[in-house]
Amino acid sequence: MPLLSLKQFVVLSTMLLCSATSLLQAQLAYQGVLDGIYPMRLVIEESNPTATLSISSASTQIKFIGGCDLGDCKYRGVDTSLALVFERTAQSIEGRMQNGEGASKGFALEQVAIESPFATGCSNTFWLRSYEDADEKHQLTLATLPGKQVKGSFYLAELGTGFSVSGTLENGILNLSLEGSANKKVGTINGIIGNLNNAAGVAMILNLEGSETTIELALSEEMSLNCMEVEGRLDMVHPVLEGTAYSSLPSKLWKSMLSEQDGYAHAWFEPTLFNAYMLSGWMHLEGPSGRTSKSINLLRDKKHSFKQGKLLGSKRSKNELTERYKERAIAQHPLHADEDFQDWAKDLDFSEHTFTTEGMTLSSERDPVYGQLQVIVPWRELPKNEALPTWLTHSN
Repeated sequence: MPLLSLKQFVVLSTMLLCSATSLLQAQLAYQGVLDGIYPMRLVIEESNPTATLSISSASTQIKFIGGCDLGDCKYRGVDTSLALVFERTAQSIEGRMQNGEGASKGFALEQVAIESPFATGCSNTFWLRSYEDADEKHQLTLATLPGKQVKGSFYLAELGTGFSVSGTLENGILNLSLEGSANKKVGTINGIIGNLNNAAGVAMILNLEGSETTIELALSEEMSLNCMEVEGRLDMVHPVLEGTAYSSLPSKLWKSMLSEQDGYAHAWFEPTLFNAYMLSGWMHLEGPSGRTSKSINLLRDKKHSFKQGKLLGSKRSKNELTERYKERAIAQHPLHADEDFQDWAKDLDFSEHTFTTEGMTLSSERDPVYGQLQVIVPWRELPKNEALPTWLTHSN
């Protein structure tokens, strides 16, 4: 083969360089989060209808084939039943990843340089907030979770009753379901966060038993929730509890999740009471072996737990009260007449407890079939309620 002249070598090198540059430009990289928590990277090949998806830097890359039409894009998995449906602009992508059964997870990505390292860590948008009106007739406590989900509690002073709430928060739009005893849906809350003079407030419509009430609440308490994730398989969202009686709880739950290598596991915090004095709620852990829940009852100013024994008095008074309220919880359960349920329920000890605005919640351990029995003991019915701080019982 004859040697190339200097001129020929320069021309050939220029052509190769242009080809390489063109190839690099044909790849567009986008990074962000899937389901609000899992780091995600999508590389789209402009020169052919393919794309490569990675969830965390060490995950297996998933190949897709498809394309875009005026910014509307659809890609299907080459070796999986997954599909990507998204809108693409010059600098961003937003859409959903769907599986063959119709379930989907949302993602939002921003364009990055192709040589950028894989983004790590969780989204930092998770928070815990409490809202209330000036006369404290309404109190709403919410925690944001992956997948734009929210969970928490709502207190209505007019009825002296609290409800658990769950739903979604997307683009500032809040849609919640209210649940009473035995997880029965009793109403809804629809609202907007941040449309008041107080930018962090909530304007909402409460629909309860067919009656609608317009309510405006202001932000009263706020804290960030930490998150951990690995390989798009395990995730945890939890309050930061350093220096408290519960400081080791997140790490213990995380170790438990890591030990379950045969499936997915999730842990999240669900608040029942959050104000300047107390943080109370549940750390739920759900994995292949079922679901467990651990209560948190923290006096924030003193950074120690609030003990159940301070409210229930002697062992005798505690047992009498627990048995009385356990009977109520059993009677409210949809399966209260079932013999197997009765056999399970009779031995429950209601050792877990949380606090709400209207009283103390006694709870059983969680069963994969029957769930968790809960019942609220109003402050006035606790054996040692005279020792309670006024900030805890102001609504009763």
